[in-house]
Amino acid sequence: MPASFVDRGLIHWLTHVEEYRWPDPPCYQHNQFEMSWFSGRGRDLSEFDFVGVTEQFDESILLLCRMFGWELPYYRRENVDNSPRPALDGSVIRRFREINAADYALHQESVAILERRKVAYGPRFAEELTHLREMLGREES
Repeated sequence: MPASFVDRGLIHWLTHVEEYRWPDPPCYQHNQFEMSWFSGRGRDLSEFDFVGVTEQFDESILLLCRMFGWELPYYRRENVDNSPRPALDGSVIRRFREINAADYALHQESVAILERRKVAYGPRFAEELTHLREMLGREES
């Protein structure tokens, strides 16, 4: 299949929400439904005892363990996608971010909460993170 066909399909899928409604066909826009569920219940992330972020998985796991007094687990990375990302025009990225603005806002809020909670643990958190990563056999996540 020619790359241009795939790229046009991907771009169309990412930027034409009105054509892709759940459940026919299921697609990426499911985040909009999750966001409406979350915000429709008047929930605030700060109400949750724990907020983690996938991009800071090690930090999130360490924080979770410290918050609840759990032992550090051993885990390994699996199902990691290292495939090359298609180059997308800036207008496509802007449209995608516009469509998913609430999801991006929730993610930014999650990162901010995680950062505040890490700071609250003080400098010891960084030492424990280094220990966790050594235990897992890697330098950084």
